[in-house]
Amino acid sequence: MVPDVSPAAIPVIWAGSGFFEILAINDRIRKLLADQTDKVGIRQQALKDGMVPMIKDGMLKVKEGLTTPKEVLRATYTQE
Repeated sequence: MVPDVSPAAIPVIWAGSGFFEILAINDRIRKLLADQTDKVGIRQQALKDGMVPMIKDGMLKVKEGLTTPKEVLRATYTQE
């Protein structure tokens, strides 16, 4: 569990494992951002460029025994 502190302090205080979704800003993504493309279009390009979705990264961590499916779903499920 992540301590209840400022997000800027987490890398210093919290050394546990987690699962992540990292958007690398390459030239294609930069152009989409400059063109004010919607988030769906940006996400589609990011996935084509190799971004690993957070839920997939989480389930890989489940396979490694680092977390539980319940925690992955809690952290990744949102109602929009």
